[in-house]
Amino acid sequence: MRNGERNHTIGRRGLLVGALAATAALAGCSTGTQDAAAPGTSSAAATMQHFGSDGYGKLRITMTRSEALATGDLITSPVSTVGGDDYSFVGGPAPDPSRMAADEKLENEVEKAAKAADAARAKADEYRRTHGRSAQESARSARLAADSAAAAAKSIETMAASTERSGERLTAFLTAGGVSFTGERMTTIAAPPNATTAEGVSRGSSLDQLRAAYDSKGLKSTSEGRYEMAAGQPGWTMTFDVEAGKVAYMMLRATEA
Repeated sequence: MRNGERNHTIGRRGLLVGALAATAALAGCSTGTQDAAAPGTSSAAATMQHFGSDGYGKLRITMTRSEALATGDLITSPVSTVGGDDYSFVGGPAPDPSRMAADEKLENEVEKAAKAADAARAKADEYRRTHGRSAQESARSARLAADSAAAAAKSIETMAASTERSGERLTAFLTAGGVSFTGERMTTIAAPPNATTAEGVSRGSSLDQLRAAYDSKGLKSTSEGRYEMAAGQPGWTMTFDVEAGKVAYMMLRATEA
């Protein structure tokens, strides 16, 4: 999945055909929504890190990758480098080098298969244009057409595998929460599981609660299950994905390339 395509299928999980449920390990990760309380104090007294229209914790949507990593809110190495670099919050999922290598290999196979399919199709088309209709030429043309069909089928197969795997990565990213970058540019902040907005909205809040909190601030339904409003910077939206009448994910997304 390329960078432009990813920003974002990151919208609704359902927009990416083949997306799978997050792994149990990812679903069980907790990044927390509060700073650790000092000894002798209650967690309620800890400073709340609200997920808001301009960021989460010390992270702000105006930050570069370098600035975001310098906050200490993110782990220091990406957990995915396909279609952008995804970083977990501290305490979230760690990089899996073998899985990341497999993802990169799959994307390379997608590109290789697509190029092979294009080349086989071009070869078959060229032969058909430049040769006659003799039995020998017709047979050769048929073989080239068969080669082209086989290459196209291989390309479709690898693309389907890539789409399925992209769905798994996307679901894991949204479930655990994290920040995505293209180069130095931040493109997404996905709220971690326990994040809460200043208005009290969190994952599991009802659609009625979401609308009561944000309808007056410009919240609009932009597609089935998706609600958006302007974020704290031009070219960004604050996005809520709703499934079965409850908020499933909260994101800040860059909408301009």
